[in-house]
Amino acid sequence: MNEVEKLRARNALRQKVQALLRGSGLEIRELAHALAIFNPRDPDRGRIHVTYASGEASWKRVSWEYLGPLPGYEPDDDPDREPSVDAAKIIAALAGRTPSDQPRDHTRLGFTPLT
Repeated sequence: MNEVEKLRARNALRQKVQALLRGSGLEIRELAHALAIFNPRDPDRGRIHVTYASGEASWKRVSWEYLGPLPGYEPDDDPDREPSVDAAKIIAALAGRTPSDQPRDHTRLGFTPLT
């Protein structure tokens, strides 16, 4: 596909998406390889990316998972107190390793026990 054909395909996709979403309150932005559709009133819902080349749509959003308080920061007066999150859980979440794969000495990774 040459540059003129790419531009025509991009414009056709933009017109089609605009027609599909007319009146929805959603906004469309042109990125280098895709259209980005989002809700300006609720940006935490993420963005839908529609690729120019294939018209495929993907939903990109941030996901949160509460892990609990760090050791030493657990509230004493909470009757529904959650367990604290340890270094193994943090490392597993960010490094993709299970707690059994963790090194035993977490102090060398910068984690020190709170007293």
